[in-house]
Amino acid sequence: MERHYGLAELVVAVKMDEIERHKQKLTAPDADAWNSQMYKVRVFDQLISDSDPNLTNVLIGENWKIWRLISLARFARTKKAKAPKDLVRCDRQLLEN
Repeated sequence: MERHYGLAELVVAVKMDEIERHKQKLTAPDADAWNSQMYKVRVFDQLISDSDPNLTNVLIGENWKIWRLISLARFARTKKAKAPKDLVRCDRQLLEN
């Protein structure tokens, strides 16, 4: 099998990362929307078996939109969830796609 490698880059306006949010003791104005986004991040992390799940990789943009930084080096091939306890909720649209 021949492998092809590529790079994708997206530039986003970021206000802070998750560590900075914790330091400033800030909360999202819409807790339900925030939690929904974070559950998607957790599901994604489990799907790729992220080997570097640190809070500096969770960026917060305009209107409290979450952007998740990843590296191809973090993708692992495994059939088991690394932390099943993090899989509390999965968005239907995410599950169906």
